Amino acid sequence: MLKYIIYKILRFVLPTSIQYKIGASSLLKCFRDVFFRPNENIAIIGGFVNWENLNFYFLSPYKIFYKAQNNGIENIICRCALTVLEDSDTAIDIGANYGFITTVMGKYLFPRGHVVSFEIDSSICKVLNQTIIKNQLSNNVTLIEKGASSKESIKYTTIDVVVSEHKLKKIKFIKIDTDGDDFDVLVGAYNTLNNFHPTVVIEMHKNQRKIYEFLISCGYQYFINQSNETIPIDIDNWPPNLIASNQKLLIPQN
Repeated sequence: MLKYIIYKILRFVLPTSIQYKIGASSLLKCFRDVFFRPNENIAIIGGFVNWENLNFYFLSPYKIFYKAQNNGIENIICRCALTVLEDSDTAIDIGANYGFITTVMGKYLFPRGHVVSFEIDSSICKVLNQTIIKNQLSNNVTLIEKGASSKESIKYTTIDVVVSEHKLKKIKFIKIDTDGDDFDVLVGAYNTLNNFHPTVVIEMHKNQRKIYEFLISCGYQYFINQSNETIPIDIDNWPPNLIASNQKLLIPQN
């Protein structure tokens, strides 16, 4: 914890430009490795986070934990989820990473709701699993140590397969952020999208037009960005994240 206190002080007193230089300096690599990568493992810090009206324990690397405590992570996406989710609903988090959004949804839906989280990185999964246990969410959050895709393989499964195998009901929200082919993830959720029409938040990294048209083919009618602005049909500049729904949404901005 002392290292984190030092880290917080440096983040507070040093200008952002100096912080970037320290992070990029080859001369300081040994220091950074000792501080942030002891024994070649990413240093993990844990503690309580107060996010809006929720309080929970969170584990992650220093930089992510600092952001979680001070600003929150993907706040608009979290608010979008909480806008559409109720009591015993189910949410799916594709590309959970260290699980800030997963934990927010898990705490919000506790004790009757359910969150299914996909994370392909086994080392991150171990940390996320600890967060789930620390928050007593083991009965509410299912962690899938695979990526989501359009086909089954050793490292990947599909949303449709998981929904079928776990007999998931009342699926109201899906977040997709894989830093890869998010369209492929959608294809593997065809039945889920058509059967439940959950609100979808998807990263528009590539295949933007295909994503948009695929969602239309699944019956989605309303498309907005994170500022609640409607996405026009003839758009050229796609937002970083597309929000698709079968009902009009108004996401709280603060």
